[in-house]
Amino acid sequence: VFGVATQEDFGLPLAAQGEGDREQVLAPVLDAVSSFRDDVRALARSLPPADMQAILKLCDDLRDTRLVDCGVRLEDKPNGGQWSLADPETMKAEQAAKAAEKVEQSVIKALRKLQAKAQELQKEVAASVPPEELFSSSSLAAKYSAE
Repeated sequence: VFGVATQEDFGLPLAAQGEGDREQVLAPVLDAVSSFRDDVRALARSLPPADMQAILKLCDDLRDTRLVDCGVRLEDKPNGGQWSLADPETMKAEQAAKAAEKVEQSVIKALRKLQAKAQELQKEVAASVPPEELFSSSSLAAKYSAE
């Protein structure tokens, strides 16, 4: 810390070692974090909905922001979280692409709803024509007129 101590002094010797060594050193810590998150999520599900959502949001923040910044990918699996090491910038790019896809899907959904409402409105407008004016303004007016 500030040139007084090195990472090796704190028990996490990460400098100038291969990726396999780094993963081996971090494995117990990341296993513990993943297990703790799984336990917290399981406990949160037994709480009232508002409390549960707050705790699950914190768990998701750990997975989606804090661990990503550290280069750790934590994936939710049926048998608990599974972690792996990855490049933080690559993971952030993946998250940005996923968020853009989600926005695109919500825009498509909104456009479909808008189109359905427009069709519904057209039907309502057509149904709202008084009977005496029904054939006077349509394309069938000449066919059914007395003249």
